[in-house]
Amino acid sequence: MNKTVAIVYNASENAYKIKQKLIFLLKENNYDVIVIAPFDRYSDKFSELGVTYFRLDMNRKGENPIEELLLIAKFVKVLKLAAPDVILNFTIKPNLYGSIAAAILSIPTICNVTGLGTVFIKSGYSLLFVKLLYKLAFKFSSKIFFQNIDDKNLFDSLKLVCPKKSELIPGDGVDIDLFSPSFPQSRIDEKVIFLFIGRILRDKGVMEFVGAAKLLIAKYGNVEFQILGGVDEGNATAISLEEVMQWQSAGVINYLKYTDDVRPFLANADVVVLPSYREGMPRTILEAAAMGKPVVVTDVPGCRHAVIHGETGYLCKVQDINSLAEAMEKMLNAGSDHRKTLGNNGRKMIVNEFDEKIVLQKYLETIASIIQTEDDVKPE
Repeated sequence: MNKTVAIVYNASENAYKIKQKLIFLLKENNYDVIVIAPFDRYSDKFSELGVTYFRLDMNRKGENPIEELLLIAKFVKVLKLAAPDVILNFTIKPNLYGSIAAAILSIPTICNVTGLGTVFIKSGYSLLFVKLLYKLAFKFSSKIFFQNIDDKNLFDSLKLVCPKKSELIPGDGVDIDLFSPSFPQSRIDEKVIFLFIGRILRDKGVMEFVGAAKLLIAKYGNVEFQILGGVDEGNATAISLEEVMQWQSAGVINYLKYTDDVRPFLANADVVVLPSYREGMPRTILEAAAMGKPVVVTDVPGCRHAVIHGETGYLCKVQDINSLAEAMEKMLNAGSDHRKTLGNNGRKMIVNEFDEKIVLQKYLETIASIIQTEDDVKPE
């Protein structure tokens, strides 16, 4: 009888888009796969992948302690029904509440710290509460993957995780065939295009991106600044669509809205920019580098690990418009040949260190090891 692996996410959309290769690999290795996530327009698509979907409603941005703790009961109810043999948790709330619920039911869990969220940028009672939850959740987890060394070191120093259980992996990895420099471009002008991809949030550095754009537009004429991403109105640091459209009306940015396929926009950009305040491992930056694009990112956890300063792109100071503008201007003045060299270096880095095959194999080995251990300790 096949063992069942549950993939738990804070959104069906993310699970469907990001974890298809993992789902296919698990099925190829004779695992049954289920997905547990809130319902959205992608939830019905899992049946096409041969996956059973279980709905679990959660407020991704909720911070009410009582509501948050009640989420554990929701997880227990769904996990009892789904009855997986191993759970793969992704994103913050599945890591926290899903792991605690799994411990109650004695189901082994693998957690992936894809990012620490806004709460770790701040301080106060909310941070203390979250630290206590992480310590409890990770006490019962079988394995915890971190996507950058800063996050791992932070959790080690705060004694939130047992070092023997934790390990680094290169983010979600990148499909190096899908994201390739050979993807066709369709440029019709000579403008140098700087592209931001991500949710339109203050802690993604959108305000700094716009501020730097204003400085460079005042100095250079042949330059364009694009924003590709959705407005996340439920987020505490969200920027309104009205403000974004004001920037567009003023000629500061070109708003490209949201897309399911970022490759055409990456192909047509000259430089990809992410001035984020903190990341796990920025997927869009890895995908940009895989397509041979130079990048500008902030010198913060996650971002700094996705670039080799001076070789694949440039680092700038966080929450500093002038520093960002200087790094972008350096990229602008470097010329197309140098930008191409940086991009080529980035492609090599991705192929050698961030190929998704590395990540997928690690998941497969870890799941097999946990199941073997569980089978060995079961009474005959």
